[in-house]
Amino acid sequence: MSTGGDFELVFTVRPEELEAARSACALTVIGEVVEEGIWMEQGGQRRRMEARGYEHRIGETK
Repeated sequence: MSTGGDFELVFTVRPEELEAARSACALTVIGEVVEEGIWMEQGGQRRRMEARGYEHRIGETK
């Protein structure tokens, strides 16, 4: 890659497919799908996060 930023992919894998995914590429498990919505857990406390998404603004003129 050149003239761009670093990036990482975020994706889900079924628990029974995790080992196959690990053998296909280097990955870090950062969470699990447990219920509807987006939640963050830290220090034993859970809070719901607002779904906001991301919009790339490459080439946008002001």
